[in-house]
Amino acid sequence: LKKELEEELKLSSEDLSSHAWYHGPLRREAAEALLERNGDFLVRDSSSTPRDYVLTCFWMNMPMHFKIIRVVLRPKKGYSRELFQFEEDRFDNIPALIRLYVGGRRPISQASGAVISHPITRTLPLRVIREQQAVPDSKGVEVSLQIWRMLDAGLHFSRRSLTATYGLVELESCFQLDRFDSLLLPQNNRPLEPSVLLVLKELFNRSNANATALHMLSVDCQVALGTRTHPFVPNISPNSTHQRVAC
Repeated sequence: LKKELEEELKLSSEDLSSHAWYHGPLRREAAEALLERNGDFLVRDSSSTPRDYVLTCFWMNMPMHFKIIRVVLRPKKGYSRELFQFEEDRFDNIPALIRLYVGGRRPISQASGAVISHPITRTLPLRVIREQQAVPDSKGVEVSLQIWRMLDAGLHFSRRSLTATYGLVELESCFQLDRFDSLLLPQNNRPLEPSVLLVLKELFNRSNANATALHMLSVDCQVALGTRTHPFVPNISPNSTHQRVAC
């Protein structure tokens, strides 16, 4: 394993795998457990969005997670370029981004003021980390199997007894469609016409998915906060950047 790790760290400095502070698909909880002091940090794969990355750090005596925004530029047909950023400068690769924030002691975001300075280095090759993270929680699997066996056998039990035995267990969704209400939907909301759906599909195919998602998230938040009266009237600067919630 030591030899395999050494070979990874010998890769090009632009390769994310060559940096010991990159921990691959390390889970959020496992990443937090490695942090001890303000300034500690590592980079890991996003658990919710493939090909995206998250900076996990310790600041103000608490763990914080920042999604590294990936911007895809397509200046001409058949060519694309990926850039990475937090709130301001964009870089061609994540190592260059991290070097700027560590060397310049720049805050990851103005709101948090978090500064990274101490990399948490991995001691195992990425292959082993992937294998470890792929192993399911045996206790959780066993609990699920026991519950389903009881359901299949037709046994009746209360939620209280289940909670006392296995912890909090949700047997059915609490979402009620007939009572659903949202500030993001107008009172006369109804399904779109097929022709409109086709236009939207073409629009989404032509646009960068990340940029579209960031724009929609920003508008949704403004509507929810009451700073915008209608979700379909854009007033966002095309050059503005919005931080996504990291997972």
